[in-house]
Amino acid sequence: MKLLLTSDHNHNTSYEQLQSVQQDQPKVKNELRASLIHLDTAPSQITEDSHSKSNMEYEEMLDADGDAEEEFKERVQAIIDGFGTKYEPLNEPAPKRPAYHKCFLEAEELYMQVISSAVNLMKTPMFHDATVLRLLNRAMEISKIQHPQARRVGLIGDSGVGKSSLINALLDTPDIALSDASGGACTCVVTEYQQAFQKQTKPIMAEVVLFGQEKIKVILSQHFKAYYNYNINSLDDEDEDNIDELRAESATAIDAFQALFADRNEFSDTNAIQKFFSGAFSANEEAVLQKLYLWIGQSISRHGVEDGKIYRSAEMPDELASSIECFVKTCKALRDDEDYLRPSLWPVVEIVKIGLQQSPLLNRGIVLADLPGLSDVNKIRTRATTEYKRKCHFRLLVAPIARVQTDNSVHKQLISLTRQFGDRNALLCTKIDEMPLRNKPSDLEASVEAVEEYNRLYAAYTLVDHEKTRVMNIKKAAKGIAKQQATTRINELGLKKKIYMALLRESLVVMRNKKVHRFMREKYRSQTPRSNSLNFFAVSNSDYGIHKDGYDETE
Repeated sequence: MKLLLTSDHNHNTSYEQLQSVQQDQPKVKNELRASLIHLDTAPSQITEDSHSKSNMEYEEMLDADGDAEEEFKERVQAIIDGFGTKYEPLNEPAPKRPAYHKCFLEAEELYMQVISSAVNLMKTPMFHDATVLRLLNRAMEISKIQHPQARRVGLIGDSGVGKSSLINALLDTPDIALSDASGGACTCVVTEYQQAFQKQTKPIMAEVVLFGQEKIKVILSQHFKAYYNYNINSLDDEDEDNIDELRAESATAIDAFQALFADRNEFSDTNAIQKFFSGAFSANEEAVLQKLYLWIGQSISRHGVEDGKIYRSAEMPDELASSIECFVKTCKALRDDEDYLRPSLWPVVEIVKIGLQQSPLLNRGIVLADLPGLSDVNKIRTRATTEYKRKCHFRLLVAPIARVQTDNSVHKQLISLTRQFGDRNALLCTKIDEMPLRNKPSDLEASVEAVEEYNRLYAAYTLVDHEKTRVMNIKKAAKGIAKQQATTRINELGLKKKIYMALLRESLVVMRNKKVHRFMREKYRSQTPRSNSLNFFAVSNSDYGIHKDGYDETE
């Protein structure tokens, strides 16, 4: 959210003493010259004791720039005037492309009218020869405008990086992104968000696409083989690296079996699984596999499958989430209040497609895909992401800005994406609003201009803080109307302090964004064979939410 600020020098009051405090800015500045804290101290560290410190650098700044608060007067007033103003995503202007221009849309409509008129004319009884019929067929073929194929944008990132909140914000639909009870991501399968299906009658609809029957048999047999090779077969001849790989494959198999058959005693825990599979003489034991095929068929049949797909519709996102959670979540995430595990079909789900009737972004031909994280220990989920990202036209690697510089997995994934797909990728940093106020411009390698503006903002903040203290002292001796006016003035100055704090925070946020961008850009250049610049975005989902709903003095 873009913050703007202002001052309040035109406040009228009948109380003479208050007027003098408000209007006598030179006197205030002279007193401040001998009683201000160091500029690099964060606003949150301001104390009464700190007013005893002198600061010649601050005095020079006041002489050079005049009234520090006056510089930001319009910005402060803009914020105050903006209280309650809501951002409307549905009113977002279309991209500046020819296809969205008014003239293009009018020409497209005229084209449809001409073709429709020609079709109606050629259908009249007076035209029956072969030439007219050929033209009629051709006209009917081109009567439907062929729009470009939808563009897939894949979001890649581990649990907790902010993908769910990002999807909710981009689609302007709270809670549409699937998450667990704690609000964390729970992406076990690729989940696409697209414009509404043709047969969709409710605001939200899900199409759960299962793997084909033969593919499901292959999946189950591979999992059984992975479990057998590590837990039953002898490991005496295996080297250490291979044993680690077998262990990981076995853990994936156990996850899958416990998800698919959570309601069966044979898979209630690892001991039960060991007992069930212990009678197998090979990794291809037919009797075991036939039981697994039978059980999975029974489980799938309970969900009303139509040609390998399961459909669910809902009025609200939470209603849809409840109806499809048994296809996308792990069985552990599906525990009920009595700690009962419910089966989940996610290991045999190829993809989940969610259609939204009213989403400006999706209606413009975008398909947004939430992909399982590549750091996931479950091989099924990492393979799904690896395969799907090849289908994407663009890929966004999502990571929190606070750890992106030191997270080696982010660096490796970014370099890997670049080497595979060129510049059709971007690094998207989330949670930029989580900025501790103890940070200082000197910590963020900011430019001289940025530091100077921050210092002027800080000076304006301190002026307001000092004036508030003076008025509070006056209030102690005031009575009646004068006391009420003093209270009003204190509230106004308190609001302005909050606004300056917000501006200082925003200034630090921008500085850190630029620092991280510079760092990642240089690292990117040094480790990629291409000279392409790094596509970089920094977002705050929480600030966007405040901006969308309309902020007030408390925010």
